[in-house]
Amino acid sequence: MATLRFYPVGNGDTTLLELHQGRLLLFDFKNTDAVPFDVPGAIRAALDDHGGDELECFAASHGDLDHVGGAGEFFRFDHAAKYQGSGRVAFRQLWIPAGFFLESEVELTEDARIVQAEARYRMTLGEGVLVFAAPGALDSWLRQNGIDPERRRHLLVDAGKLVPGYDASTDGLEIFAHAPFAKNSDGTGDRNDTSLVLHLTFYDRDKSCARVWLTGDATHEIFSDIVGITERHGRLERLEWNLFHTAHHNSYTALAPKKGTTVTVPVPDVDRLLTHYGADVRPIVVSSCDPIDSDHTPPHEQAAAYYRTVVEHDDDFLVTGEHPVTDDPQPIIVGVSDRGLTVKRSPKNWTSAGAPAVQVAPRFGRCR
Repeated sequence: MATLRFYPVGNGDTTLLELHQGRLLLFDFKNTDAVPFDVPGAIRAALDDHGGDELECFAASHGDLDHVGGAGEFFRFDHAAKYQGSGRVAFRQLWIPAGFFLESEVELTEDARIVQAEARYRMTLGEGVLVFAAPGALDSWLRQNGIDPERRRHLLVDAGKLVPGYDASTDGLEIFAHAPFAKNSDGTGDRNDTSLVLHLTFYDRDKSCARVWLTGDATHEIFSDIVGITERHGRLERLEWNLFHTAHHNSYTALAPKKGTTVTVPVPDVDRLLTHYGADVRPIVVSSCDPIDSDHTPPHEQAAAYYRTVVEHDDDFLVTGEHPVTDDPQPIIVGVSDRGLTVKRSPKNWTSAGAPAVQVAPRFGRCR
């Protein structure tokens, strides 16, 4: 039905979603000298498997190097001929938060400037881009560039809205935008506060069968806002999850303002999100980060200690830098079917039971 691949890229994010029609969506991209895995080769192989020549979308959660590093060498960009050589990978849509779109170029790395330039070029054309959040500063940018903001509303996705182009009936997928919020998105604030936070609901014959959070580098303050707003609107299904992709590479900042000595104690809203709204049968937590030990900041051992309390079994807390073993990390592959989620286990990391763990149909609210 669908497959998620979380690639081992050190402290960074690269996640590929393959839909049953062969459509490929890429969330973030990191390919630097520190990456232990051939990410470009894996993405090209996925395209070849489906006979395609472009990704459905490239979603850059924000402009930090660990989310767009190497993009300038890998992707085909329409705004300049020098980025259109043979072998570059094209994408139909670019997704970008408004904060990244509006940020001063001098504050960005070269790869981030290239991605931003592409987003601005496509916005000027009026196609091939979605910008998440619509602060007044974005309207100002449009007017300064001779564009009536009303003629670009179809390219903007506010928090609390569905991403257009994905339907439960035809695609088996809905993508709900939890963040960024317009109030954080004028291009002058902390990038992590403007990060994309997306909630994916997978369907089989119009019945939801799995829910997944992709969280970028969001902070605990952002998660608290998300939980509070969503609960007030009574849209509790948008908080539920079978798989939670931890924010900021297993950093304590996604949970609380303090790291803690042995465990990070999350703020109440974040704790409720992770313990109250998770599936009651084998929830999965994935951290895209280096192996977790005391020498990394992040990942933080204290945050990992909390996340391990959220899952039922130790091997349902998965770390890209440790899967299946630290000296040979491979993608974490999660299949989506009418029975929920299945993690592809290899003999290197099977449990003592000697068999792969299978996720069954979701039931939510373990603490209700």
